Amino acid sequence: MHSADELEKSVRVTPPSAWVAFAAFAVLLAGLLAWAVFGTIATRVPATAAVVHGQAMCFLSEEDIVKMHVGDKADIDGGTLGIEGVTLEVSKISTLPVSRSEAGEIAPGDYLAEAMMKDDWAYPVTFEGDTSKLPEGVPLSVQITVERLAPIRLVLGS
Repeated sequence: MHSADELEKSVRVTPPSAWVAFAAFAVLLAGLLAWAVFGTIATRVPATAAVVHGQAMCFLSEEDIVKMHVGDKADIDGGTLGIEGVTLEVSKISTLPVSRSEAGEIAPGDYLAEAMMKDDWAYPVTFEGDTSKLPEGVPLSVQITVERLAPIRLVLGS
């Protein structure tokens, strides 16, 4: 380059629309990174629970039991019954499975035992918490949160 005119021809001015697009991309990338580090992905196990003799309980398969720990949170979906915001905590996980007939002895009535059992054999799980809002002997949908994981851990594989 021998003159200032040649310099001006080679330097291009970036239009404002490109800066806006760059800024939007940077904000999106920062938000995604923040979610990956500080956000969580929950793994949940669905089940059918009921209050039996004042104690909330359910029966789960071996596949679901291996994921579960004492202290895991269980959210009761009682919207159809007008019950909202009931969260219980896993208090006991049986180490021995029960058969359908044994479940019928634990849960009063064949209907309740059938509603709570997915398989022929299952493990009883009991919950602690305020069950005063829950009806006795009525099958309720429950979502048990067994794991919370930061998305960044999925990416990094740790």
